[in-house]
Amino acid sequence: MIPTSEVGYSLKERCLYRWMHSRGYTQPQVAGRMGVSAEEFKRKLREHEKFNEQQICSLVELMKAKAAFRVLYFPSLQHRRQIYKEVFGGGWDQ
Repeated sequence: MIPTSEVGYSLKERCLYRWMHSRGYTQPQVAGRMGVSAEEFKRKLREHEKFNEQQICSLVELMKAKAAFRVLYFPSLQHRRQIYKEVFGGGWDQ
């Protein structure tokens, strides 16, 4: 069993902000869609804190899977490749 403190994913702040800017989203809008306050959203990004499963699912719904995959931080390239293959199948194109 994974300890509670290790469950979830942190996000690549610059990649997320680049996506938000290109789509015209603000921090409060994205935070609201993820079910967190704008302050909590900013803190989690700044401090590289993990977002829980519900929050990540909401982000994936907003961004769509491929875009969201690019902003998720994975602990290793091997883990990133494994998840990519499980979600999208086929070869690695990242």
